[in-house]
Amino acid sequence: MANRGVKIFLIIILTIIAIILMNIMILKIMNKDLKIDIFAFGNKTEKIFENEYEINGIKNMNIDSFSSNIKFIEGEKDKIRVTAYGAKDENISVAINGDSLYIKKDNQVLHIFMLFCWYKEEIVVEIPKSFEGNIRLSASSGNIEVIDLENSNLNLEASSGNIRCGNMINGNIKTSSGNINAGSGKDINIKASSGSIKAGSIEKGTANTSSGSIKIDELKEGEVRASSGAIWVGKMEKRKNRNNFRKYKGR
Repeated sequence: MANRGVKIFLIIILTIIAIILMNIMILKIMNKDLKIDIFAFGNKTEKIFENEYEINGIKNMNIDSFSSNIKFIEGEKDKIRVTAYGAKDENISVAINGDSLYIKKDNQVLHIFMLFCWYKEEIVVEIPKSFEGNIRLSASSGNIEVIDLENSNLNLEASSGNIRCGNMINGNIKTSSGNINAGSGKDINIKASSGSIKAGSIEKGTANTSSGSIKIDELKEGEVRASSGAIWVGKMEKRKNRNNFRKYKGR
């Protein structure tokens, strides 16, 4: 009986190892640039990229990230500086095409056994608050944080992460699982599938959440919906779909 138990145990272990190896092989086939690290210990955070660009001529910024946080902070008046942090051997793609700056970072390192191991994945962009242009940020698994950019149009999307941004001209902000905290602007549309929404003064826009509360300082014209959660609007001059709107006074 003991030998039989050992055999069953070995079969289970070998099956698990075979499944892991098969999944690793599939991932490697799907992503040829994927690097595999069998054992990982300690802090693996490294600066994997740093460069600066003249702001003249750049009107569009596009960032796609698989698992990095994206953070915009105030920088010098005439330059844009990009700094990326991640694990060793990770790469980031940065290119300028015409008046557009493109940044892309995939998850390129697979750690099999992580013992007391950690590392920070982050893309930091230093940019002047006076920047005039269009900014599109997409984070599959990470948070997005943007300073006041009152002369810019923002398009922000996070699949699983929180979004915090300052003032803007126009904005489309969306997260599948996370909270949204936005500033003020002219035309802003906000959607959270599962999370709460906070915003400043909006001239025209919408705010929708399936599961979470909504709090807006001022909405002159627009539509606010919450399938499951309370709604606070400080001032609303005009509203659409009256039957679907619930208004609660601030505390």
